[in-house]
Amino acid sequence: MPQTTLGGWLAPKQNKTTVPVVSLSNDSPRHDHSTAQVSPAPMTTSTSNKTSQTSCEARKQSPKSISLSRSPSLPQLPQQVTIEPCQECHLQTYRRMNALLLPIPYRDDFYKETISDPVIASVTRLAFWHEKSSLKSSANEAKLVAAIRCRVLPTPPDNPYEKTPVLYISTITTLAPFRRHALGSHLLADVTRIAIERYEVRAIMGHVWEANEDGMEWYKKRGFRVVGHEPEYYRRLAPKTAAFVIRRDVGPGDMLHGGSLSEAFSTAPT
Repeated sequence: MPQTTLGGWLAPKQNKTTVPVVSLSNDSPRHDHSTAQVSPAPMTTSTSNKTSQTSCEARKQSPKSISLSRSPSLPQLPQQVTIEPCQECHLQTYRRMNALLLPIPYRDDFYKETISDPVIASVTRLAFWHEKSSLKSSANEAKLVAAIRCRVLPTPPDNPYEKTPVLYISTITTLAPFRRHALGSHLLADVTRIAIERYEVRAIMGHVWEANEDGMEWYKKRGFRVVGHEPEYYRRLAPKTAAFVIRRDVGPGDMLHGGSLSEAFSTAPT
């Protein structure tokens, strides 16, 4: 992943990617059964299938081309792990993992947007565990063990008057047997660098169910703070339906090797 210098990060950019105006309706569990429709980016079925099949076939045949997370302040990834963009051929497995680990289901449109929306796709990453440390295992031997799915919002969800883009964490999951390898930290660090570089985000935000004490502790160890509280965010998780709004500001130092964000991620290898 290309890195930018501090001077380049601060200098005006001529090719800045425009952040589209989006809502959280498709990410928010409170809207799981809403009749509202979303408008994903146009996608031709035949072209999409061909592209994703080619990408997945390429991963099977050429493991050396797989992108690895590189952040010197984070614990080193196990040799068996690769971090990759989400492709259509991954969606079924990704959906099963979310169903296993998350307390609420997400609609079909949530998964369709993961690959059809170019911004969401750029800040979504999957971690695969290969049975052979040489990374020459076939696609059938590569197991999806962790994932992060984000989107970029033009303004923070808790403050529409703050006209700065933020990286919003929709979901982040890791299978229990593969925790303590810093997979979640590496995934979050990867998409954060992408969001800063491409979309000039100034903060990372998300919602945490108030009953999820372990999740809240994970975020706090990585520098997040509670900035809000929504009483009925998880309406299907009665009696505890509230969610905390969390935030971590990011800046130029987070684009540098060993920046403050990477150091925060490295405090606990989960």
